Amino acid sequence: MDDSDDEETLELIIEEFFAEMEEDFIRKQQPVPPQFLKKNGEARKRNRSDESFHKGKKAEKAPNPWLSCNWLRNLVLPETEDPTTAKGKDFERSFRMSVFTFRKLVARCRATGENEFNYKEFNVVDGSYNIPLELKILCAIRILATGCKFREAAEMSQYMSEGTAGSFFGVFCKLFVQHFKSEFIRPLEGEELHDQLRRSAKIGLPGMVASFDATFIPWETCPHQLSNLHQGPKGHGLLYQVAATHEGWVVAVEGGYPATMSDKITIKYSKFYDLLTSGKLYKDISYKIRTGPLETDFVECSDCWIIVDGGYINSQYLICGYQSSPDRVKYKFTDWVASVRKDIECFFGRLKQRFRFFRNPITLPDKEDIDNAMVTACIIQNMILKEKGIGIWQESVNWKNLNPLLKEGEEEEKEDENGGYLQGGVEYHDPAGAFEPIHIADLYPNLTTQLSRFQKMQDLLAHHLNIMYNEGKLYWPRTRSEIEKRFDDLPRQHYPLANDLANDLG
Repeated sequence: MDDSDDEETLELIIEEFFAEMEEDFIRKQQPVPPQFLKKNGEARKRNRSDESFHKGKKAEKAPNPWLSCNWLRNLVLPETEDPTTAKGKDFERSFRMSVFTFRKLVARCRATGENEFNYKEFNVVDGSYNIPLELKILCAIRILATGCKFREAAEMSQYMSEGTAGSFFGVFCKLFVQHFKSEFIRPLEGEELHDQLRRSAKIGLPGMVASFDATFIPWETCPHQLSNLHQGPKGHGLLYQVAATHEGWVVAVEGGYPATMSDKITIKYSKFYDLLTSGKLYKDISYKIRTGPLETDFVECSDCWIIVDGGYINSQYLICGYQSSPDRVKYKFTDWVASVRKDIECFFGRLKQRFRFFRNPITLPDKEDIDNAMVTACIIQNMILKEKGIGIWQESVNWKNLNPLLKEGEEEEKEDENGGYLQGGVEYHDPAGAFEPIHIADLYPNLTTQLSRFQKMQDLLAHHLNIMYNEGKLYWPRTRSEIEKRFDDLPRQHYPLANDLANDLG
């Protein structure tokens, strides 16, 4: 083939190319069927080669899509308000609170005046409906209650996005702590403090205001630069210290400290402990500790204290049991204190069972968000207790006398002339008067070290407990059953007798 044939072939190819372009241009100028036009009149691009393919009519959303959300529809159903119905039980299982408590929580959030909690239902800019506040708060509480991821909570809400659920969760916890922590998590005062000290005196531990302990929260997404600091015996995590009463009312929550810190170190950063030791708390009260068989044998003290385990520092404000000792009084005091201190362990169990967000490894990268979530859970816990009337002990309690030798009819509590209680009466003094707080260091000037004052406080309380039992004035709240106990079996029946323990040690 010569060069002339090549030129002819090239010309034919060029002519065919321009012919195809001309046919394509003419085809585009032809009218497009209406079903292939957009609303603005432009031709819609086909995404399928099959000409017979047709998408069909596009589904239209309701004017207000939130009316079809299952969470919101169940929230307004009358049967959901009844906790005995299937809907009511399902709501409490899903969000760990009743509808009544949830509505009060939403009302409190609206009353704060924050923009995140107060916005118009209709968006006048683009004509859309904003996400209702109830749905956002339900999503945040669902995350705390079940420990699910943001994506899962958003999918369960049907319309929210993962980003919206995650951003509002952080904002909700931050604002919730900012507005409600001072109201619900604070030291006891007034009648609440009087009831707490009265109950402490009845169980043979006068002056006790709370139990104190720390709990471990796993942190999966701990930053790499902080991994060594937060690597504890149970893995990467944070420690939170909580002071709570016997019925589970949170008095203080602090943290989160690195998991490598011990209890002796974290207590030094506790603001609640600083207020207790500095005398700024409970400075207008005093209580009696019995020292002998007579009613006049007592010392009056103002050093209120909290129960801890043996991992904390030795202080007259932090009382724990003795080390292994053959002494009968010391042994039973240790056993009794360990039994009473279980209330803080039970509180952690209830908190993590209600808010399972803290049972699973947390994936939040910001430690501040975890701190706010922990405090938020404690605030909601106190809210629920207050709604049920448990947190402030408004319900009747059956106080069972633990001395089986006491005759029937002699178990009732008796008040003295000053309104205190013979079991270790609490006296309130006018802060504006001449009353001066009475401390262990003032009662026993020869105690110059913190360890000596701690040991003296331990001995006083141990002998007081023994005297109260011998006189038949030791009580314990019995809400389920009344079981007669002997001193050797009190409070844990599986412990060996003190004499057997002494023989083993000897």
